[in-house]
This record gives sequence, structure tokens and C-alpha cells, in this order.
Amino acid sequence: MPRRFPALACAALVALLAAGCSGLRTIESEVHALVPPVDAPATSTPPPHTSTPLGPGARYRFERLPSQAEEPARAEAIEAMTDTALQAVGLLRDDQRPRYSVQVRTGVETYYVDDWGRRYPGLPPYSPASFGEFGVFVGPGRIGMGWASWPPTVRYAYAVSLLVRDLDSQRIVYETRASHDGPWGDSDHVLPALLKAALQDFPAPHTGPVKIQIPR
Repeated sequence: MPRRFPALACAALVALLAAGCSGLRTIESEVHALVPPVDAPATSTPPPHTSTPLGPGARYRFERLPSQAEEPARAEAIEAMTDTALQAVGLLRDDQRPRYSVQVRTGVETYYVDDWGRRYPGLPPYSPASFGEFGVFVGPGRIGMGWASWPPTVRYAYAVSLLVRDLDSQRIVYETRASHDGPWGDSDHVLPALLKAALQDFPAPHTGPVKIQIPR
């Protein structure tokens, strides 16, 4: 009988290498969006609306928090990422005649996990001498024995949020946030993926996981 195993093994190896060299990675975000009820109380009496409702063609401008105004270069970079995501769902930036304001917030937290995936409380004040291959490991609120490697694994927790407000009534008309936890530290590539995920199904609210592929 012909030997099929080597051929099958080669085919599997080729498929594995092709997947590994695809140049793409998947950013999976957990998204939670809300659309307040139409009859939600407003802070002022709104005039009759004559412009485009929230959706394709709606015009917006950004609203910055005082803390964001302290770092204008970073704020502009985040707004540029957000512009791309908003324009992809049909919104138009118009700083002169906007119907809506958009407030965007982002955050990136770096933390460490041990070989069992347990999060350390803060930055670990450990050293290779006290954190060996097999022995006692000591840290804030943590002591035990087991196999451990040095240095500990770095992880990144990302979060973005978007708040859309009707400028006439000052009523929030759309709120969404997305979070991601993973090994990627290049926030200038990961954050745009989260912003895109946060607007999944826009202007309808989406709740649940969203997967976005980006280059490695």
C-alpha cells in the first residue's frame, strides 16, 4: 500500500506555515453599546430638528475633556483614529456645522502574569534570585512554590469609549465601549481595531465579542 503519511504531514506543515505567515492577527474585543430611549430627559428644551439624524450623513465634531486638552498631540492622534472609524460607518466630520459632538476616551494598562496566567498586583518587585525555576516566589499578597520563569509575561489591557451627544438637546444619543486584553503592545495599531469594533452595527447598539483582523 502507498505511504500516505509523509504526504499528509507535508500538507499539514504547509498549511501551518501559510497560516503563520499570513501577516494578520485577530484582535477580539468585548463590546457593549447603548442607545438611550427617545423620551430620555433632556437638560434643555430642544428646538425642532431639521438636520440629519444619527446615521450615515450625520455631521459631528469632537469634544475634549480638560485632561485631553493638556496633551493636544495625543488627543489629535486619537481623534484621527476615531475619524477613520466614524467615517467608515458614514458619519461626516464638520467642525463648523455639526449636529453631534463625539467624546472619545482610550486607555492602555500594562500588567504582568505568572506562568499560570494569574495577574500580579502591580509591577512585580521580584528578581531572578528570588524567583527561580522551582522554589519560593514572594510578592505583594502572594507567596508559594512552583515552577516560574523570569521575566514574567507582559500583558496589555485596552479600553475605548465613545459618547455621542445631540448638540441641540445636549442629550446622549449613543454610547459604546470596547475592551481587549492581549500580548500586543503597539497601541497605535490595536486602538483603531477597538474603535472599529465599538461601532459594530452602528447606529444600532451591539453587545458581545467582535473580531477585527489587523496586520502584524
